[in-house]
Amino acid sequence: MHLTTETVAGYVALQPGSEANNAERIERLRLKIPDLDLQMRRVALDDHGEVVASLRLFEPYAGHFGLVQPRWRAGSEDRLAELAAELVTVARARGLTRLHTRLNLDSTPPEYQAALETLGFVVRIGRTEFKTPISALPDEQGTPIGWVSYEALGLKEAGALFERAGAGPQWEDTDVGVDLIEGYLAQEGMYVGPDCVQVGSLDGTPVAIVIAQVEIATGWSTITFMGIVPERRGHGLGKWVHRHGMAMMRAQGGSLYHGGTSDSNGPC
Repeated sequence: MHLTTETVAGYVALQPGSEANNAERIERLRLKIPDLDLQMRRVALDDHGEVVASLRLFEPYAGHFGLVQPRWRAGSEDRLAELAAELVTVARARGLTRLHTRLNLDSTPPEYQAALETLGFVVRIGRTEFKTPISALPDEQGTPIGWVSYEALGLKEAGALFERAGAGPQWEDTDVGVDLIEGYLAQEGMYVGPDCVQVGSLDGTPVAIVIAQVEIATGWSTITFMGIVPERRGHGLGKWVHRHGMAMMRAQGGSLYHGGTSDSNGPC
């Protein structure tokens, strides 16, 4: 079934790091209910009406859709298959032809992995994932890079920088920098202030871009994208770009950092 006002509390309780300020997060999400596409948020209930599993379809940027990491209570792993099937049905009804997702093979229930395979998902690329509390992340003291909101550069110029910095094994031929930025700035449930997209410069020349966002209801945080222009790669700047993304998440009030990179990515 889709998320409802009545199941918000159980939905939030399944999210990571929710125990600290559960009531506040529940209230925030309830206020957002009228503006949410509830069909894209599915929950499974036990015989007592309690939420035991959840799964969400999201659109990180225009025209691209994926499944977030599932959440479940121990003993309810088998319910994830039905949620995946529901969301694939929703996607097909809306004319979508492709979905993506990321799986932690060490922790994702085999029932869910098998369900995705049955629904037509195939392995595309390997990825290394990691999580850590925001409070444990290093600061960026000593960085050689100066940072400003993308607005200081302008959307068109920031989009062009995005395309140059994004060139790599995961970049699609159809990706357009301006469209991607606008899509991230419209992402439902995430922090979307203009300072979530920042441009880094060396000696006045833009060389890097970072998009870092916190999910407002839960404190879940991620560096949505970070990249360096090709001519500046291989000089140790990747460390500082990464640390600035961490600083951005901290400034947005994030609690848990969830990041990762494809296995084909090299050091910058």
